[in-house]
Amino acid sequence: MRVTSAAPQQVRQPRARFEAWAIRIGISAAAILAIVATYSERWPLTLATGPLLARESAIARLGAPAPQFSLAAVPVPSTIALNELMLGQRVLLNFWATWCGPCRTEMPEFQCFQDRSGSGATVLGIDLQEDADTVEAFLHTYGISYRIALDADRRVGARYAVTGLPTTVFVDGTGVIRDRVVGPLTFDGLVQRTNRLP
Repeated sequence: MRVTSAAPQQVRQPRARFEAWAIRIGISAAAILAIVATYSERWPLTLATGPLLARESAIARLGAPAPQFSLAAVPVPSTIALNELMLGQRVLLNFWATWCGPCRTEMPEFQCFQDRSGSGATVLGIDLQEDADTVEAFLHTYGISYRIALDADRRVGARYAVTGLPTTVFVDGTGVIRDRVVGPLTFDGLVQRTNRLP
């Protein structure tokens, strides 16, 4: 009985496909682990999911009043409270950090929006887990002049359930959260979303 050469080729072909897929899966898994390691080093996940979040009585939700807070602001030693900003005005809370590339991209858009919005809306940038010197140097370099608060222990970020940067929360003139965006925004996007607020 003659044995053809097709059988070994058929065996080798699926094995080669399997090895190629195994390599791809391994590379993808390594990339995901690297991202998770970087993220968890910058932001310990316990801040967003552990005891700190559980201790906070008010967590931000769409359609609910915005949780109040008071934070250190730049220039230090000033402070800023959310209720001081609202006073019938719409407020945009923008959570960011200096190391965040998309945050750097959108900040000039927020600056342009604040410069053109008059007194109808106020932008408050909330930097997460960085010191005042780092933030002030960054603001000077990028020419950012709207108000910036420092959430050094990420307590406010946890109350607003911030899990990615940038995150923007839109608060209407009555102090109710109406919109939330994770990711960078443009000037036009800011105008459109703000105009939809009551």
